[in-house]
Amino acid sequence: MSHRVTVTTFLNEFAEYLESIVLSPEPLLVTGDMNIHVDDANDTDAVKFLDLLESMGMTQHVNTPTHRAGHTLLMITSEFDCMIHSEPSSDIFYSDHCSI
Repeated sequence: MSHRVTVTTFLNEFAEYLESIVLSPEPLLVTGDMNIHVDDANDTDAVKFLDLLESMGMTQHVNTPTHRAGHTLLMITSEFDCMIHSEPSSDIFYSDHCSI
């Protein structure tokens, strides 16, 4: 299935969004299924996404597959927010993704 919005457009808009909120004094937690396979080091879109997070001082915390076909949901925080105290782990599959 092709998407109407390209990954480049998404990355540009997500970067603008992060720029608008990253300096907020409030803790920041971004979660979701963005269909960017951050677990695949050979995926150029994933590399660009992770580079964007790093440049904004953000960290992706889920390091294990959460989808039945592999890949992961995203749980992203600022490197300075201490709201994640241990590595998230997979739990029960309620849909095609398991809870984390």
